[in-house]
Amino acid sequence: MKTTFFLFFTIFSLNIKAQNLYKFSNDIEKEINNDKSGDNSYKYQIGAMKYSMSNYYFKGLQTWDKLGRKEKNYLMITV
Repeated sequence: MKTTFFLFFTIFSLNIKAQNLYKFSNDIEKEINNDKSGDNSYKYQIGAMKYSMSNYYFKGLQTWDKLGRKEKNYLMITV
């Protein structure tokens, strides 16, 4: 009886946690636009992470590109 209760409780708690992780892309976009933290890089990083957790990988990459980081110019030396 104790093992059945423990198993039921574990499955039920994992199910609730999984439902809180997934969000629709429209909801994530609204959260990014409504973020008033003042730091654009922070809100785009969090947005990209939420997209990737919800299996919107391409949108996550597009959001990550909005960070505005400068590309580094590397010197290529060939011999």
